[in-house]
Amino acid sequence: MKIVAFMMNPWFRTGTPSDWIIRYRDDQEFHREILGRSMSGKALQLAFEELYDEIWWDNINWRCNPEPDFGHIDRVIETVEPKLILCFGKPVFDAVTKIDPPIPFWGCHNPNAKHKTQEDLNQFAQMVRDFKHAKNTCDIRTTGNG
Repeated sequence: MKIVAFMMNPWFRTGTPSDWIIRYRDDQEFHREILGRSMSGKALQLAFEELYDEIWWDNINWRCNPEPDFGHIDRVIETVEPKLILCFGKPVFDAVTKIDPPIPFWGCHNPNAKHKTQEDLNQFAQMVRDFKHAKNTCDIRTTGNG
Protein backbone atom coordinates (compact mmCIF):
# COMPACT_ATOMS: atom_id res chain seq x y z
CA MET A 1 0.00 0.00 0.00
CA LYS A 2 1.38 3.37 -1.01
CA ILE A 3 1.61 6.12 1.60
CA VAL A 4 2.64 9.74 1.04
CA ALA A 5 3.82 11.87 3.94
CA PHE A 6 4.00 15.64 3.59
CA MET A 7 6.05 17.90 5.80
CA MET A 8 6.70 21.64 5.69
CA ASN A 9 9.18 23.05 3.22
CA PRO A 10 12.76 21.82 3.46
CA TRP A 11 15.56 24.03 4.72
CA PHE A 12 18.81 24.30 2.77
CA ARG A 13 21.92 26.25 3.73
CA THR A 14 22.61 29.34 1.66
CA GLY A 15 24.74 28.30 -1.27
CA THR A 16 23.32 24.78 -1.58
CA PRO A 17 23.69 23.90 -5.28
CA SER A 18 20.39 24.00 -7.16
CA ASP A 19 21.01 20.57 -8.71
CA TRP A 20 21.24 19.12 -5.18
CA ILE A 21 17.87 20.71 -4.31
CA ILE A 22 16.32 19.34 -7.51
CA ARG A 23 17.69 15.89 -6.68
CA TYR A 24 16.11 16.17 -3.21
CA ARG A 25 12.79 16.96 -4.91
CA ASP A 26 12.98 14.24 -7.59
CA ASP A 27 15.00 11.34 -6.13
CA GLN A 28 12.99 9.71 -3.35
CA GLU A 29 15.87 7.56 -2.13
CA PHE A 30 18.09 10.65 -1.84
CA HIS A 31 15.23 12.55 -0.15
CA ARG A 32 14.79 9.80 2.47
CA GLU A 33 18.53 9.70 3.13
CA ILE A 34 18.82 13.47 3.63
CA LEU A 35 15.62 13.63 5.71
CA GLY A 36 16.93 10.76 7.83
CA ARG A 37 19.99 12.82 8.80
CA SER A 38 17.83 15.61 10.25
CA MET A 39 16.34 15.78 13.73
CA SER A 40 12.85 15.28 12.27
CA GLY A 41 14.00 12.38 10.13
CA LYS A 42 15.64 10.60 13.03
CA ALA A 43 12.41 10.87 15.06
CA LEU A 44 10.41 9.58 12.07
CA GLN A 45 12.78 6.65 11.51
CA LEU A 46 12.51 5.71 15.16
CA ALA A 47 8.70 5.86 15.06
CA PHE A 48 8.04 4.24 11.69
CA GLU A 49 10.92 1.73 11.75
CA GLU A 50 10.91 -0.38 8.55
CA LEU A 51 7.88 1.49 7.22
CA TYR A 52 10.01 4.66 6.95
CA ASP A 53 11.63 3.32 3.76
CA GLU A 54 8.25 2.47 2.22
CA ILE A 55 6.73 5.93 2.64
CA TRP A 56 7.00 8.58 -0.08
CA TRP A 57 8.34 11.57 1.90
CA ASP A 58 7.70 14.99 0.43
CA ASN A 59 7.09 18.61 1.32
CA ILE A 60 4.16 20.94 0.70
CA ASN A 61 6.66 23.20 -1.04
CA TRP A 62 9.96 21.77 -2.22
CA ARG A 63 11.59 25.19 -2.20
CA CYS A 64 12.59 26.98 1.00
CA ASN A 65 9.20 28.69 1.03
CA PRO A 66 6.67 28.08 3.80
CA GLU A 67 3.68 28.77 1.53
CA PRO A 68 2.07 25.59 0.15
CA ASP A 69 2.68 24.82 -3.51
CA PHE A 70 -0.73 23.32 -4.32
CA GLY A 71 0.38 22.29 -7.82
CA HIS A 72 3.27 20.32 -6.34
CA ILE A 73 1.03 18.66 -3.74
CA ASP A 74 -1.47 17.68 -6.46
CA ARG A 75 1.29 16.31 -8.72
CA VAL A 76 2.71 14.14 -5.94
CA ILE A 77 -0.71 12.71 -5.08
CA GLU A 78 -1.52 12.12 -8.76
CA THR A 79 1.86 10.51 -9.50
CA VAL A 80 2.22 8.31 -6.41
CA GLU A 81 -1.50 7.38 -6.13
CA PRO A 82 -1.34 6.75 -2.38
CA LYS A 83 -4.01 5.04 -0.31
CA LEU A 84 -3.18 7.24 2.71
CA ILE A 85 -1.67 10.71 3.13
CA LEU A 86 0.15 11.72 6.30
CA CYS A 87 0.42 15.40 7.20
CA PHE A 88 3.06 16.46 9.71
CA GLY A 89 2.17 19.84 11.21
CA LYS A 90 -0.98 21.94 11.20
CA PRO A 91 0.03 24.08 8.16
CA VAL A 92 0.57 20.86 6.19
CA PHE A 93 -2.78 19.43 7.26
CA ASP A 94 -4.49 22.73 6.36
CA ALA A 95 -2.88 22.71 2.89
CA VAL A 96 -3.97 19.12 2.15
CA THR A 97 -7.46 19.91 3.51
CA LYS A 98 -7.77 22.68 0.88
CA ILE A 99 -7.00 20.13 -1.84
CA ASP A 100 -9.49 17.68 -0.29
CA PRO A 101 -8.15 14.49 -1.86
CA PRO A 102 -10.57 11.56 -2.27
CA ILE A 103 -8.47 9.34 0.03
CA PRO A 104 -7.88 9.37 3.79
CA PHE A 105 -5.43 11.96 5.10
CA TRP A 106 -4.32 12.05 8.69
CA GLY A 107 -2.67 14.82 10.66
CA CYS A 108 0.11 14.52 13.19
CA HIS A 109 2.25 17.09 14.93
CA ASN A 110 5.56 18.14 13.46
CA PRO A 111 8.15 15.57 14.65
CA ASN A 112 9.94 18.33 16.57
CA ALA A 113 6.87 20.10 17.96
CA LYS A 114 7.17 21.54 21.45
CA HIS A 115 5.30 19.70 24.19
CA LYS A 116 5.11 16.52 22.08
CA THR A 117 7.10 13.37 22.70
CA GLN A 118 8.60 10.56 20.70
CA GLU A 119 5.90 8.36 22.24
CA ASP A 120 3.20 10.56 20.61
CA LEU A 121 4.90 10.05 17.25
CA ASN A 122 5.31 6.31 17.91
CA GLN A 123 1.57 5.99 18.59
CA PHE A 124 0.74 7.76 15.33
CA ALA A 125 3.11 5.45 13.45
CA GLN A 126 1.40 2.44 15.02
CA MET A 127 -1.98 3.69 13.78
CA VAL A 128 -0.48 3.91 10.28
CA ARG A 129 0.92 0.35 10.52
CA ASP A 130 -2.48 -0.90 11.73
CA PHE A 131 -4.23 0.83 8.81
CA LYS A 132 -1.70 -0.58 6.33
CA HIS A 133 -2.09 -4.09 7.74
CA ALA A 134 -5.90 -3.89 7.64
CA LYS A 135 -5.82 -2.68 4.02
CA ASN A 136 -3.49 -5.54 3.03
CA THR A 137 -5.73 -8.27 4.50
CA CYS A 138 -9.31 -9.34 4.10
CA ASP A 139 -10.23 -7.67 7.38
CA ILE A 140 -14.02 -7.68 7.43
CA ARG A 141 -14.07 -4.27 9.13
CA THR A 142 -12.27 -2.62 6.21
CA THR A 143 -14.02 -4.36 3.33
CA GLY A 144 -17.59 -3.66 4.41
CA ASN A 145 -18.54 -7.33 3.98
CA GLY A 146 -20.77 -8.87 6.56
